Amino acid sequence: MIPATRFCNISMSMRKTILLLLFFIGICNYDLVALSDKEKYQDSLVNLIANESNTHQKIDLYQKLIMFFQKSDVNKSLEYCDTAISIAQKNNMSYELAEIQLKKLQCLTIKGNTEEISQILFDLEGQLTKLNSQLLWGMYFLEKNAVFFSLRDYASAMDNALRAVTFFEKCEDTLYLAKTYKNIGSIYDLTGNHRKALESYAIAQEYAQLIGAQVLLNDLYNNIGVVYDLLDDNDRALVFYFKALESSIKNPDEVGISSTFSNIASVLNEMNRNQEALVYFNKALQIDLKNNNKSELIVLYYNLGEYYYSLGYLDSAQVFYQKGIFLSEQINDLYSKMFGFDYLGQLLLKKNKPEEALVTYLDIYKNSQNKGFVELKEKSAIQLSESYKRLGNFKKAYEFQVIAFHLADSAREINRQEELDHSELQLEFKNQSRKYEKEIETYELTKLLEKKKIARERYFFIFIVASVILLAAIIYRSLMNSSKLNKKLVRQNKEIEEQKQLVEISNIEIKEQYTFTETLLNTIPNPVFYTDKNSIILGGNIAFEDITGRKMDEIIGINLTDLNIRSFLSCDTAKLFCNPGKDLLRNEGTMIFKDQKEHDVICYRKGIVNSENRLLGTLGIIIDITDIRKAERNLKFSQSKLKEALAAKDKFFNIMAHDLKNPFNAILGLTSLLSDNYEDYSPDESKQFVQLINQSADQVYSLLENLLEWARTQSGTIEKSPITFPINDIINESLSLFNHSLAQKKIHILFDESKEFLVFADKNMTCTIFRNLLSNAIKYSNQESTIEIELSDQRHQVQIAVIDSGIGIKPENLERIFKIDQHLSTLGSNNEKGTGLGLIICQEFVKQNGGKLIVQSEYGKGSVFKFTLPSV
Repeated sequence: MIPATRFCNISMSMRKTILLLLFFIGICNYDLVALSDKEKYQDSLVNLIANESNTHQKIDLYQKLIMFFQKSDVNKSLEYCDTAISIAQKNNMSYELAEIQLKKLQCLTIKGNTEEISQILFDLEGQLTKLNSQLLWGMYFLEKNAVFFSLRDYASAMDNALRAVTFFEKCEDTLYLAKTYKNIGSIYDLTGNHRKALESYAIAQEYAQLIGAQVLLNDLYNNIGVVYDLLDDNDRALVFYFKALESSIKNPDEVGISSTFSNIASVLNEMNRNQEALVYFNKALQIDLKNNNKSELIVLYYNLGEYYYSLGYLDSAQVFYQKGIFLSEQINDLYSKMFGFDYLGQLLLKKNKPEEALVTYLDIYKNSQNKGFVELKEKSAIQLSESYKRLGNFKKAYEFQVIAFHLADSAREINRQEELDHSELQLEFKNQSRKYEKEIETYELTKLLEKKKIARERYFFIFIVASVILLAAIIYRSLMNSSKLNKKLVRQNKEIEEQKQLVEISNIEIKEQYTFTETLLNTIPNPVFYTDKNSIILGGNIAFEDITGRKMDEIIGINLTDLNIRSFLSCDTAKLFCNPGKDLLRNEGTMIFKDQKEHDVICYRKGIVNSENRLLGTLGIIIDITDIRKAERNLKFSQSKLKEALAAKDKFFNIMAHDLKNPFNAILGLTSLLSDNYEDYSPDESKQFVQLINQSADQVYSLLENLLEWARTQSGTIEKSPITFPINDIINESLSLFNHSLAQKKIHILFDESKEFLVFADKNMTCTIFRNLLSNAIKYSNQESTIEIELSDQRHQVQIAVIDSGIGIKPENLERIFKIDQHLSTLGSNNEKGTGLGLIICQEFVKQNGGKLIVQSEYGKGSVFKFTLPSV
């Protein structure tokens, strides 16, 4: 039986991937209209657009049309995307333009148009950098996640999903967080980590329930049911399928209802509850017939055929098999058709009709051989052997039995290799998953530490302010007491003797207050000091002595500017005079401590005032934030390095995907033609094929060689071994290597060998540099032209110039030829292909040997490439 989450016994994972991809890119929308109202809904939107004058409203309506057609007619959806893009560009609507391009990216992902997807991703990255919208960045990485998912690059898909999460968390978008965690769960599901899949689905479910996204919840219930189905936990699978059904019925979604009915039927049939399974199969059938959903109908017809076949109702089974085959022909799905023929062939053999079965399996064998359906081809060979055996043609039966054995051996080898590749992919994905799980944990821990740090700073600041106020009060009280005492002594000068006892008591109180103040100051771990209004130091605590490296007796009476500290501490006190006792001055900078090291610090100063609100002095505290600033700088540096590494990785794989695929396709195609039809070609034609295969292999080898060289330069595994050698030897050696290429194009070399120069550099790197430059000069030179090689002395350096009169370089491409992220490869004068990496490697090697690489070119007239190396 074929569950709705699978396509057939041979391609279950492919069908499941397709369904999950539809959920990834948002096709299962959360505001779809009922299918019966499609035409009415479309007409109403078109009329609204025609009558709408507000450009923003018109763009919103176009976006609804785009989403409406994504599922039923993706080409029409793309047409509306292009119309909306032109309107947004014309009206300089940058934000709306990015939104529509993201929706176009969804449509292209459905179609699998990877080349246009790459271009849109590149354009979007530049636009989003200017817009700086957290939501749009999150949506961008979510769409990249869907693209890599469709390519089955689950490691990159997970990478982009986790990036999307960070942006959606920043802008607190619950709906997109739910969608992203659902995608993460699907990746875990398809890579075999069902426990992690269920954890991610649970997080997505919590977010979806918060905002009441019922259709999203329906998708999640279905996905969770599929996981339990794969784990053979039929009871739990049914629980979540019925939850999905309940959600679909509450929020009419016929597509979701049909899919859920099929899932329920599949599980019930596995549990041998056949009558109940038939009821749900028929319910799904009614919905798909009503909506003419042909792809789902094919699966249902084959399932019903299998159902009746298992019960022994062969005529009923044959009817449903033939219905599925007929629909497959209608939508031109050859694979589905051949799969139906396989069902039908088994049934005909069961009915003891080997002649009809033979015709059916011959058709499968022929189409499977032409289209590369390996599993069906092997199966049809086995059944052809059985059919011929029943017809008494034992020779043919033996022939097809031998073919089946060979196909089985080939299939086992292919499966072994696929399992090996899959194991490697699983290992890479698990390693990357662990890495990003650690990064998420680190990110969460960092956020928690930041919150704690903010709270700690808040409490510490409150404590400092309270301490400052208390100290100010104590100092004020001390100053006021002294002032009152002085006035009293003046008025009662004649009564000094009588008041002697009172003075002594007052002095004791002052001493006690001073002792208390000093004790309080010394309990504060940060340096604290107080000055008069002219910044003359009056005192400080032990921590202040520690950072200055001087005792308090040496410090008191010194101006702040005379201490071995930065001038920012002796800041202008004009602000404190303007609003005495209320303003708190904050200065941030650096200062030299006793250890003679520069520290990052924050200094707070507050004015101390008298009863008349006049400034008497200032109280200051210094907070050392060196470790915090160092951590911040290290974090920024690590982030920049990580971004560079991720960018280099993305660009490296883009080159691999684009440039390795074409020559391998050529090799595989040509060898397949020779292998299958060798006797149909003449020796000259076969020779021509072999030459083409050789050219493609050379191209692949050249690309791989340059890729490996570039990778070694990036990883730092190339060891430079500079020696002294004559540069002429390198030039002559390279010229001899290219004799054949020069002769083919009849190119003449001008090189004055009488001038000899010694250089001090790595010889192997120098060979690579000159060989690449000479190869480019030959490639872009015209027939019967001239290449000139010049050597000259440039003040302790030797300059080597390669001058050609070929096709030259366009001005807009001059800045791109040395950038890995601008991958540029131009066809030569005879359409020769390059790798786009040669000049990048040259520039790296020249730089490592202490030289410079300079290019001068005029399009249509030729180019000059010069590089310098240290001379002896």
